[in-house]
Amino acid sequence: MSNLNLKENNMLRDIIIRSALVIATVAIVVWALPHDKNNIFHVEEGKPWKYVDITAPFDFPVYKSDKVIMQERDSVLRQYEPYYKYNEEKGPQMVKKFATDYADGIPDVPDYFVTLISSRLQALYDHGIMESREYDELRSDTSSMIRIVSKKQATSESIMNIYSTKKAYEQLFTDHQLSALRQQLQKCNLNNYIVPNLTYDRERSETSKNELISSIPLASGFIQQGEKIVDQGEIVTEQTKRIIESYMRENDRRSQDKTQNQISLMGQILYVSILMICFTVYLSLYRKDYFEKPRSITMLYALIIIFTLLTALLIRNTFVHVYILPYAMAPIFIRVFMDSRTAFMTHVIMILICALMLQHPFEFIVVQTVAGLAASRCANCRSAHSSSARPSSSHWQP
Repeated sequence: MSNLNLKENNMLRDIIIRSALVIATVAIVVWALPHDKNNIFHVEEGKPWKYVDITAPFDFPVYKSDKVIMQERDSVLRQYEPYYKYNEEKGPQMVKKFATDYADGIPDVPDYFVTLISSRLQALYDHGIMESREYDELRSDTSSMIRIVSKKQATSESIMNIYSTKKAYEQLFTDHQLSALRQQLQKCNLNNYIVPNLTYDRERSETSKNELISSIPLASGFIQQGEKIVDQGEIVTEQTKRIIESYMRENDRRSQDKTQNQISLMGQILYVSILMICFTVYLSLYRKDYFEKPRSITMLYALIIIFTLLTALLIRNTFVHVYILPYAMAPIFIRVFMDSRTAFMTHVIMILICALMLQHPFEFIVVQTVAGLAASRCANCRSAHSSSARPSSSHWQP
């Protein structure tokens, strides 16, 4: 009974130790993996590209520069026509008020001038009158046309055919009959009968402006996944700069998606966990004795963590490529102190984890796997050669 309890205790201890190794390794590795996609490139036009090669990891549009977009925006807004509501009742009301106020005639002015002025006022209202401030803004702006909404119809009209309250008052006295008696007519305060009958329609105007602005395409091209963006040492042209900046902009936009980031993090945890569980199961099945040697088991897991940390460091420091790391040294170290199969398995697990951080993971996996296999084989041959070359005790002569 005591032996059974001892076996159960040992099994439980082994499970706890191996689970702790897997959890600790997964936690450190996932922490080291780059989760954010923040750009650390500094683009200089006309200078050689000093960072590593960039290949498009996803499809993205080539955005236009802010200067080009502003030029196209100004060009499009020249077609913009603000909307003004036409008040059909305002003109007749003011004309009627003038006729009522001077029903008995204007002092020192012939009686027919009341009818004449009324007709001139009505003509001004038919063209349209707006506030002087709005009129001056339109004249100074790029808009040369406005759209007048009357009932359910909108018609375009040149701003030159519209009057401000000040211009309408001056227009009255361009008539030679009225200008001859201007001094007498000024006593009538005709400006009191000239009020705006055109009011700015903000809702329609803003909608029209936004439609024009939204019609401007923000992109002038498209980069497909896997397409080369720039090589290290290549001179950065204006087009290349726009492509790189578009890539950085799209990268930033994608990194702001919290849901996508959470899914990516969960995927990384699952991926690393599966690899580490498979590695631990391999050791449990074929190299169980290593768990009884703390130094051996520590070296195996430590090498995976160390090379993952170094790879993550080089990924963030884009001046140096990850291929500068001697990944094949790991299986050599393991083969010296352990066996070649474990050395190769450790190397494969390490490479599969490090490949998760690269733009070209398949190329990296193939190259480093072959290198690791060759290193393990070379270390194995050297070990065998050393063993055969060592003199046996039976042939030793003092």
